[in-house]
Amino acid sequence: DRARIQNEFRAGQCNGGPGALAEAFRFEPVFPFADIRALLPPAPPLRPVMGSTKPVG
Repeated sequence: DRARIQNEFRAGQCNGGPGALAEAFRFEPVFPFADIRALLPPAPPLRPVMGSTKPVG
Protein backbone atom coordinates (compact mmCIF):
# COMPACT_ATOMS: atom_id res chain seq x y z
CA ASP A 1 0.00 0.00 0.00
CA ARG A 2 1.20 3.49 -0.87
CA ALA A 3 1.07 4.95 2.65
CA ARG A 4 3.32 2.19 4.02
CA ILE A 5 5.84 2.66 1.19
CA GLN A 6 5.87 6.43 1.80
CA ASN A 7 6.37 5.92 5.55
CA GLU A 8 9.20 3.43 4.98
CA PHE A 9 10.86 5.93 2.62
CA ARG A 10 10.57 8.70 5.26
CA ALA A 11 12.00 6.35 7.90
CA GLY A 12 14.96 5.66 5.61
CA GLN A 13 15.58 9.40 5.31
CA CYS A 14 15.68 9.53 9.13
CA ASN A 15 18.16 6.62 9.38
CA GLY A 16 15.40 4.21 10.42
CA GLY A 17 16.18 0.52 10.25
CA PRO A 18 14.52 -2.03 7.97
CA GLY A 19 10.77 -2.12 8.52
CA ALA A 20 10.77 1.19 10.41
CA LEU A 21 8.04 3.72 9.71
CA ALA A 22 7.99 7.51 9.98
CA GLU A 23 5.21 10.00 9.36
CA ALA A 24 5.41 13.76 8.88
CA PHE A 25 3.16 16.04 10.89
CA ARG A 26 2.75 19.79 10.89
CA PHE A 27 4.90 21.41 13.58
CA GLU A 28 3.40 24.14 15.77
CA PRO A 29 6.04 25.92 17.92
CA VAL A 30 4.03 26.17 21.15
CA PHE A 31 4.51 25.16 24.79
CA PRO A 32 6.78 23.60 26.11
CA PHE A 33 9.26 25.42 23.86
CA ALA A 34 10.93 28.22 25.82
CA ASP A 35 11.87 31.65 24.49
CA ILE A 36 15.59 31.97 25.34
CA ARG A 37 16.21 35.32 23.62
CA ALA A 38 16.47 37.08 27.00
CA LEU A 39 19.35 34.74 27.96
CA LEU A 40 21.45 35.56 24.89
CA PRO A 41 24.03 38.36 24.92
CA PRO A 42 23.19 41.50 22.93
CA ALA A 43 24.05 41.50 19.25
CA PRO A 44 27.25 43.30 18.26
CA PRO A 45 26.82 46.75 16.74
CA LEU A 46 26.49 46.93 12.97
CA ARG A 47 29.41 48.44 11.09
CA PRO A 48 29.22 49.78 7.54
CA VAL A 49 30.84 47.75 4.79
CA MET A 50 33.25 49.67 2.60
CA GLY A 51 33.99 48.79 -1.02
CA SER A 52 37.21 50.64 -1.84
CA THR A 53 36.33 54.19 -0.70
CA LYS A 54 32.53 54.19 -1.20
CA PRO A 55 30.03 52.91 1.38
CA VAL A 56 28.28 49.77 0.11
CA GLY A 57 25.35 49.36 2.45
